[in-house]
Amino acid sequence: MAPKNLALSLVSGCLALGCSAANYEHLSVADEALASDAPRTQAFQQSSTYQGTADATLVQPEAAALHGSDTYCRVLGGSTPQRCVLRWDISAIPSSATVVSASLQLGIVDPSRASFRAYALKREWSQADASWLDATAGAAWGKPGAASGRDRSKTAVATFVGSPARIAEMPLDTAAVQAWVSHPDANHGLVFDAAKSVNDGVSIASSEDASGWRPSLQVTYRE
Repeated sequence: MAPKNLALSLVSGCLALGCSAANYEHLSVADEALASDAPRTQAFQQSSTYQGTADATLVQPEAAALHGSDTYCRVLGGSTPQRCVLRWDISAIPSSATVVSASLQLGIVDPSRASFRAYALKREWSQADASWLDATAGAAWGKPGAASGRDRSKTAVATFVGSPARIAEMPLDTAAVQAWVSHPDANHGLVFDAAKSVNDGVSIASSEDASGWRPSLQVTYRE
């Protein structure tokens, strides 16, 4: 029986039997304990009160260029690919929490009808220093563009179409987010990529965007 239904059954039974005030008090405490197991949802988006988002575009034709301060993050395939790395600090969620679901909301600046994929990053990178060649100052990606198995997960953890809709919403793999919650030091965020056949790229609002459509991660969890 679900916790909420169990609590209702206890109260109904008490009413039928004529419980005392003390009985109701105990039931109230039990009901509060059951309610505390209810899922909570927390959103992470750059603002004046949350400064935990990092992002940068990795640009193959400008291999050493730094784009961490751009107001958009670009994803493109073809012969001159670009990839977007994106991370949120979610350490406000207790490491003992169980993730129920997670989703992303991305503001589309320049739309595309192509499909794009996100992979979980496996290594540290810096917004200030990330480029097509380097993850941090003096430390190269395993393969340029964060493309090696040492850089990213083998399988995608999210996909989306960069359609004309102002906001692209997509579910994010729960296991990936659970790993970030359970092991905060392993939270290196995502890299968004496109197939080589995709010549129509998408631009998404970055954490520096002033429109309010900055990337948002929503996590639903139980403590």
